[in-house]
Amino acid sequence: MDRHLPRRGSCLLFVLLLCLIGCSSGDGIRRGAVQGTVSLAGTPIADGLIRFIPTGGTTGAMVDAPIKAGSFALSQPAGPCVGTQRVEIFAFLKTGKMVVEDGEETEEIKQLVPSRYNTRSELTVTIQEGDNALPPFELVVKKK
Repeated sequence: MDRHLPRRGSCLLFVLLLCLIGCSSGDGIRRGAVQGTVSLAGTPIADGLIRFIPTGGTTGAMVDAPIKAGSFALSQPAGPCVGTQRVEIFAFLKTGKMVVEDGEETEEIKQLVPSRYNTRSELTVTIQEGDNALPPFELVVKKK
């Protein structure tokens, strides 16, 4: 019987090693690195944010990435979890006007992206473990 102990111990070590390799972040959730571009009416978004929200049975926390000069990127440990993600995109413009919010004067910031791309977004992507070069997000603004 004793000669089976080393084999069992080796198998247990092998399974433990596979579990450790399979996890891409310290929280045990498999994640993917993402990178891509975002434009609004044909112009790269200068200053914004892209948000990935797990949906459709995907579990994990939502993650945000800053958009600078039309590009965004997140490393695998900081990236969205593997699976389907709802995408929200925001772009900010400082107007130069000062406004009072909560009794404090601050510079007004205008949201440039229509709600159909953020609070009412139906944009989705599927994230794989490893690198994910996402297709360009080319947001259209309807003319009034």
